[in-house]
Amino acid sequence: MKPLNFIFIVLFCSTTISIAQVTKINIEDEVYFITTDIGYNLVGEYLNENGSYDYKTNTTSTEPIAVLNADGTGLWQNYGTSKGKMIWGIECNEDGTPKKIETQYGAVYILWYMKKEKLIFNGKPEGTVDEWDAVQLSINFDKKKIYILGERSKAY
Repeated sequence: MKPLNFIFIVLFCSTTISIAQVTKINIEDEVYFITTDIGYNLVGEYLNENGSYDYKTNTTSTEPIAVLNADGTGLWQNYGTSKGKMIWGIECNEDGTPKKIETQYGAVYILWYMKKEKLIFNGKPEGTVDEWDAVQLSINFDKKKIYILGERSKAY
């Protein structure tokens, strides 16, 4: 009876452990794996920390932005364009372990995203959809901030 109890406890404990969801993507005949779970709360709105100046309205805004949702969807915006829907993930190994580079200030990851609609620039659709693109996502442990492209940030 004791071995059966042990097996039951092991099975019960193993079902409560969270396993990162991993998505397989193909880019130019290369296979990559992405996840939205790297141990930090990436979900939220990333605003342009330096602000961008609009000469037409003589104002500074927090655009372009990026929005990451927990379900792997979000919004992406380039300079001077509308916001558009996208899907995203952080590059990882097949087992869900995030690939990262440790730095003196924190860690750097690869954020893969795919625009799901064209962005509007000067009233006209521009760019591609349904193609993966990669940008840098970095976490600064001292500042307690997460950066996308070094300019869009949010506190964590």
